This record gives sequence, structure tokens and C-alpha cells, in this order.
Amino acid sequence: QQQQQQQQQQQQQQQQQQQQQQQQQQQQQQQQQQQQQQQQQ
Repeated sequence: QQQQQQQQQQQQQQQQQQQQQQQQQQQQQQQQQQQQQQQQQ
């Protein structure tokens, strides 16, 4: 039973990492929008 609990915790950590990656992608999109605005001006 102890071994199973450890595996579950590891899986949860992996999910958290995925969420962080998604946030990074959103930041990149914001940067692109800013560049477009500068070009229009």
C-alpha cells in the first residue's frame, strides 16, 4: 500500500508541471500581440 501511494503522488506532480507549461504558452501569445501593436503604430 505504501508503494501505491508514492506512485500517485508522482503522478500529481507531473500534472502540475503540465499546467506550468500551459502558462508559459499564454505568455508567449501576449508577447506576440504586443509586437503586432507596435508595427501598426
